[in-house]
Amino acid sequence: MKHFLSLFLLALWPPLIFTQAAITGELRQWHNVTITWAGPATSEAATTNPFLNCRLDVTFTNGADTLQVPGYFAADGNAAQTGATAGNQWRVHFRPPLTGTWSYTATMITGTNAALTGTGSPVALAGAAGSLVIQPTNKQAPDFRALGRLQYVGLRYRQFQGTGQYFFNVGADSPENLLAYWEFDQTANDGGANNDLNGTTTYYPGFAYAGDGLHHFAAHVQDWQPGDPTWHTGKGKGIIGALNYLASQGLNAYSALLWNVGGDGDDTWPFITDNNLDRFDCSKLDQWGLVFTHAEETGLLFHAKLFETENDQDMTTAQWQLYFREMIARYGHYLAWEWNLGEENTMPAAHITAQAQYLRSLTSYPLHVVLHTYPANNWRQSQWGPQLGERSTLSGISIQSGPNDLPNIVTDWLQQSEAMGHIWTANHDEQGSASAGVSPDPGYPGNTTNNHTEQRRGAWKGAIRGMEGHKSYFGYNLPHNDLDLEDYRSRASWWTYLARLRQIVNLVPFQQMDYAPGLDQTSNDNFVLTDGTDNWLIYAQDGDNINIPMPAGVYEVTHYRVTDSLEVYGGTFNPASNGGMAQLSNGYTGGEWATVVKRVTVFPLRRLEVTVQGSQICWSAPEAKTVYVDLLIPEIQDWQKAVRYHTQEGCYDVRGCGPKIARVRAEDDDTELISDAQLIEAKPFTNMASGILTVSCVIGEPFTVTDTAGRKVMQGYIQRDSIDLTGLPPGFYTVTISTHSYSVIR
Repeated sequence: MKHFLSLFLLALWPPLIFTQAAITGELRQWHNVTITWAGPATSEAATTNPFLNCRLDVTFTNGADTLQVPGYFAADGNAAQTGATAGNQWRVHFRPPLTGTWSYTATMITGTNAALTGTGSPVALAGAAGSLVIQPTNKQAPDFRALGRLQYVGLRYRQFQGTGQYFFNVGADSPENLLAYWEFDQTANDGGANNDLNGTTTYYPGFAYAGDGLHHFAAHVQDWQPGDPTWHTGKGKGIIGALNYLASQGLNAYSALLWNVGGDGDDTWPFITDNNLDRFDCSKLDQWGLVFTHAEETGLLFHAKLFETENDQDMTTAQWQLYFREMIARYGHYLAWEWNLGEENTMPAAHITAQAQYLRSLTSYPLHVVLHTYPANNWRQSQWGPQLGERSTLSGISIQSGPNDLPNIVTDWLQQSEAMGHIWTANHDEQGSASAGVSPDPGYPGNTTNNHTEQRRGAWKGAIRGMEGHKSYFGYNLPHNDLDLEDYRSRASWWTYLARLRQIVNLVPFQQMDYAPGLDQTSNDNFVLTDGTDNWLIYAQDGDNINIPMPAGVYEVTHYRVTDSLEVYGGTFNPASNGGMAQLSNGYTGGEWATVVKRVTVFPLRRLEVTVQGSQICWSAPEAKTVYVDLLIPEIQDWQKAVRYHTQEGCYDVRGCGPKIARVRAEDDDTELISDAQLIEAKPFTNMASGILTVSCVIGEPFTVTDTAGRKVMQGYIQRDSIDLTGLPPGFYTVTISTHSYSVIR
């Protein structure tokens, strides 16, 4: 029998000894180091299934640290570009968590079901063992390689292992079928729910649906940049541009299903066909990998959904195990992923536990495993409840709910999981109602719904309650929804709200702060996140005043309007002078505000640094309480205060005709520092009235006008000190004159 098996393998995998391994990628900490071996020659459709009957595992060692990583069949090693289905290349992805020398050893076996059983006959690989000398990363944030692996650390928030930073995420949950993109190999609509992708209507002037049931993202080709990845000589610009746009809006997360056959979209699968569940499409999966890699380097977390509710019990155990193994082998190395076992998951508790355990067992890379289910409480109890406890195989939950229900759901399940000894992360990944989700912007073509206020308030309350992030779902009944979104600019104003939420949350050490119900004695609509001693973040839904007990000390307060970039500095105070109560007013009525209060330590003023950048004079005064910018007035040969700031670093745009002389003064309670005089080329004055933009000093200069989508709507040269915008519809515009830009409202 052994002789028969040997002859069989020789016929199946000729030859059995191969050339040295090829190492590609930068040999740096957290970077993708790819090792490829010449191994058994085969194909996706070979009689003996290479995905099921061959197994590659690689062990990496650095001192006492050991990582086990699975490998995979990579066709010709360049399938993303060639479309190859056959070859002899076998590959592994290594993300070194430490610098120094790592040794590696690859083992390959073949045999019936070898990929699942781990047993079979060995295949000798030349270059199976070797070493890598890993240097520190040379990347900068937002590239995740600069930050390290985003890892669950037993808190409500994940932490980057390279820098120690904690992560709060905002982004897009839709479209769920993002990977149903027309330029991926072997991708087609297989008869999912009817939606706008199946038609050819115009969704924005100059852009129309293609009618093939797939995403084209034509509106985002303009966002692709030279140097960004493509495949097959220029394919992929639409989906790459779409991710670029999300990142450019201050977002840091996106989402997609990896398999949705039988579900709403019925247009996404990693297999060679929609119903062949144990053979994988090498070129398509390599192309997915190009997109995933670009997103990581752009600073976008990926929320990967393994199943949809319609198919979460359609695979046999062997099929889902092989599916998991291939996904982990190809994508488990990515630094900022969350693995969702299923959208609106309905699997039995034992099945959930088995899948989560098996997923984690496939690699030494620490995986963040989460579960999403229906919005009703009985579903949360049946799907999440049995997973609570110290031995939980989940590290987070993915919430579906309306914005008003969200805060209590977050509090309830964070408290339950913490009480059971294994606290979860909580992300709001599907916002009700199911038909609307988060609506397009008011005024976007075809949209008649605006629920941004309700959804924004839900996101803020969830964040104050300890939610780790918000990824926006777009419903099924409005333009650019969960299945047929083609233009992320359909929600341009919504993205500014989420980016503002992320910006403000990151002003405080949120990972060490807790929700404090009832702490504010002024309003039940004020939500407080605090560490109790040094930091407070208060969300005032209706702009109410704040009345909170605080320990004695000196605090600095700043108010941020959550709907735009307005900031109001509130100065410093000591609650001891008011009976231990902080009574704070943002000075404005109405609207939504977030107030940040921080304990401050007063240092003597020692340093003032000033630089000139074009028309701006910039300063750094780390100990200053107040900074003034003065301008020299030639007529009186004296200085006049132009503006006052309460920021220790910043810039002031000097305006006027021709060169100006400016200086900076920095003050604390006892000291004043004054910079040298600086000569600055001033930025022209502007004034907007009745649709006419008046500008000084720039006759004959070229100008352009763009709308909020970045589309050019006017251009020309300045005549008679003005630009006539009366022919444009009302809205927000950016006017660029020479090198200066102005935001105007028509």
